[in-house]
Amino acid sequence: MKKISIKEAAQILGISEQAVRKRISRGTLDSVKENGHVYVILEDDSAQKMEREDYEQFFNLFLEEIEKKEIEIKELKEIIKQKEEKIDLLQNEVKEALKENAKLSQGVHIEARKLIETFLPMLEDMRHEPVKKRNKKKKK
Repeated sequence: MKKISIKEAAQILGISEQAVRKRISRGTLDSVKENGHVYVILEDDSAQKMEREDYEQFFNLFLEEIEKKEIEIKELKEIIKQKEEKIDLLQNEVKEALKENAKLSQGVHIEARKLIETFLPMLEDMRHEPVKKRNKKKKK
């Protein structure tokens, strides 16, 4: 067991002097006050114990972060799944609209053919009819 200054404890433990003081105030580091000076009491294995505690604390924080990220990933995967379903739905709607458009275009084409077939003979007759005769028909 050693009685050392805060500065020495910080060097041994590999932390700042402020961190040593905080550990003293939290009670995680033994200390004594003599002649107005605070000394840290370290056992020979205290540094290793502190390192292990720091490692465990870091490791636990790391695990918490991993768990948070896993939750975020799960949520994002769900969002992606919903977006993919929406894309599939929209693609099917577009396909159906294209099919309907093709049917309508075909119907318009058929109607246009019928109109051409109906009026083409009339146009042919008009082409062969003399101009004067056509003008008389218009006056009536």
